[in-house]
Amino acid sequence: MDGDEDDVATKLHDLAALYYDAGEICSSINNVFNFYILMILTSSFAHVIVIEWVALRSYGSKGDFKVNVMKITIWCIKCVYTVLTLCITCEKLLPVRNDIKTLVNEVIMDYDRPPRVRRLAKAFMELFEVCNLKVSVYDMFQVDGALIFKFLSICTTYLIVLIQIYHFV
Repeated sequence: MDGDEDDVATKLHDLAALYYDAGEICSSINNVFNFYILMILTSSFAHVIVIEWVALRSYGSKGDFKVNVMKITIWCIKCVYTVLTLCITCEKLLPVRNDIKTLVNEVIMDYDRPPRVRRLAKAFMELFEVCNLKVSVYDMFQVDGALIFKFLSICTTYLIVLIQIYHFV
């Protein structure tokens, strides 16, 4: 029994150490790549706005509008794809975190486990509060699956603003 307790405690300790290392990696990503991620989002947004303005300007021209719209659509998809790739990559961390949290919670709730193992699991649960495994940009917003919808929403809003401005010009 004591050997089994030591084995479980060792595995739990190793898992906590790995989780802590993953949290440190996310913290390093936040510290090192804050500016880079912000510039990706800003430049992609600027590209989409400029492309939308060009599409509006070419709407009344004598050139082939369908070809221009196709080129503009491809450029917009390229800009959104960059943001989408970034968001999907960061989103993959969250299900792993939730699965580990569920497993640790099961260890805590299993009263047949030795007290030492349950104490280690409770300490591990406190580690979840410290290391959240989320990538953020200057703590302004999280880079996750919802960011792509926010990005598309703001691009659509600015498209409407550009259409209104173009109407007056």
